[in-house]
Amino acid sequence: MSKKSISRTTSLKGAISGMIMIPDTFIVRMNELHGKQGAAWAEALPGLINDCARRFDFSPEAPFSNLSYNFLLRAKRSDGKPVVLKSSFMKGKLSREISVLRAYEGRGRLMC
Repeated sequence: MSKKSISRTTSLKGAISGMIMIPDTFIVRMNELHGKQGAAWAEALPGLINDCARRFDFSPEAPFSNLSYNFLLRAKRSDGKPVVLKSSFMKGKLSREISVLRAYEGRGRLMC
């Protein structure tokens, strides 16, 4: 897949999220790292974000700048507390990170 054939932006429209833009640079990066499957995953992120927002009761805001290997999105829970949604094409690696966070039970991590 050439860079020119990759969708420039993908957006999410809905009651929960408003509109989330997946930067074209991130889609290109996923294509470079993981080929067509990586680009397809990045382009499908709006649906994943929408599903997560409904499931975990948060409102998506904006992605962080300078995305490289993971997609990070600012969001707010229904109680107004800011949170971050992290999504990764590398599911196994992300699963290990989740296991570590659970093992620490909130100790040894940055709480903002």
